[in-house]
Amino acid sequence: MKRDTVQIRRPNATMEEIALPEMRFHDRAGTLAAFAQAIRTGTEPLHFPSGRNNIMTLAIAEAALQSSLNG
Repeated sequence: MKRDTVQIRRPNATMEEIALPEMRFHDRAGTLAAFAQAIRTGTEPLHFPSGRNNIMTLAIAEAALQSSLNG
């Protein structure tokens, strides 16, 4: 399988093609695999946001809901 690449042209230089790092976890299967690994190892997933990262998003959504209900 060919790896994904990106082409970069820097000022006054020729174009260079750089291989992107392989994405170990992607798609639904990758997300579930990362979740399972996090449970097995007791660590947060490296490539996915944790609940700790999203708690403020949930707080904003809850505040908006409460505001719409209470005026």
